[in-house]
Amino acid sequence: MILSMRDIVFRNKKIYHDLHREFRSIFDVGLIDYWDDFTGFDITKFDDEVIKSLDGIMADTVKEKYGDIGVTIIERLLGKGK
Repeated sequence: MILSMRDIVFRNKKIYHDLHREFRSIFDVGLIDYWDDFTGFDITKFDDEVIKSLDGIMADTVKEKYGDIGVTIIERLLGKGK
């Protein structure tokens, strides 16, 4: 199924709305700084500025610093979890 640009923006706005408070409570930064309504979550910028994973395995660093809930919210932001 091919999504229209309108559908992509709507989906991304919903994800942002659903997760921005939880994101701030876990990572102590605003999701808005790493979010675009068209492209979604900028995981590269977030890793560079917040997570700073040195070994290239961001999930391990997030789990170590923020626990399973940190990994789960990132998966949800990327559309990989519920």
